[in-house]
Amino acid sequence: MRRVGAGQVLRRRSSWETPARAALPAGRGYLRRSRPYRILGLVLLLAFAVAVEHWLERRAANPSMRRMTIVAAGESGEYAGATWRLTRLGPGSPRRAVPLPDDAVVVYAGLTVTPHDAAASDRIEACVLRAVDGRGRTWGPASVLIADAGRGADSAAGCYRPTGGYEREPIPAGRSQRILTAFLVPKDVLPDLAVRVLVRGAAPRYLQFEL
Repeated sequence: MRRVGAGQVLRRRSSWETPARAALPAGRGYLRRSRPYRILGLVLLLAFAVAVEHWLERRAANPSMRRMTIVAAGESGEYAGATWRLTRLGPGSPRRAVPLPDDAVVVYAGLTVTPHDAAASDRIEACVLRAVDGRGRTWGPASVLIADAGRGADSAAGCYRPTGGYEREPIPAGRSQRILTAFLVPKDVLPDLAVRVLVRGAAPRYLQFEL
């Protein structure tokens, strides 16, 4: 210590005090310097996500995923770990008096599916059924039009086993499930109508039944 003036004492600053006072500005400087690296990390993460999505798209676009297997009516086809068979495809009456367009008709498609194991049962539970014509036009199920589904099928909606109400469970392995689905299609497509089954991620991509 040294005296300055009358009775005043000036304390010498210790060397260790300077870094402490400079810590806050230095911290802000570090954040400013690290910001470009954080931005670069975010850009790399986004680029990785885009690359993964592109790889998945390419996988879905490979020949095995674009190809379909065509099965003649009355024949069985193997697909997604299950055996499929078309048992019915033709026009019918709706479940109740529903006004239909003059150029439309209700077509019923009946199928049976038998999963070979539990993995196949789980996989096919979310199957997609479509009616398709020779021009590639498709129609989804119109389940509200199904007539007496309980008498002709175990399921009127999809590849699962109804258990009451809105509950359902996978079809047991080795059990044949009957499915009855209705489609509302233009009358002029009847001679050229087919039924397509899709299980997402399965190769080939489609199983198609043609008359």
